[in-house]
Amino acid sequence: MNYKRFDRHEIFTSEDLKAVRDAIENIELVSQLYLNALYGLYDGYLYDNLAEDLYQELDLKEFCALLKTIQKIERLTDEA
Repeated sequence: MNYKRFDRHEIFTSEDLKAVRDAIENIELVSQLYLNALYGLYDGYLYDNLAEDLYQELDLKEFCALLKTIQKIERLTDEA
C-alpha cells in the first residue's frame, strides 16, 4: 500500500480531526486495514485510494466530511 506523507499539524483543523474520528468510530467492525489507514491520517500518512476504499463503508455524511479532508491533504501536499 502506497502513501503520501504530510504534516498533520500544519494541515488539519478541528473539523478535519472530527471527520477522521467520526470515520474511525463508524468503521470499527469493517476492516482492520481501513482502521489502520484512518489512524495513519493522525500520524501524517495518507494511503492511496483510501477515499475509494471507504466510499461504500461509511454513511454519506461521514464519507463527504472525510473526503473533504483527504482532498485538502492532496491539494496542499501537491502545492508543496
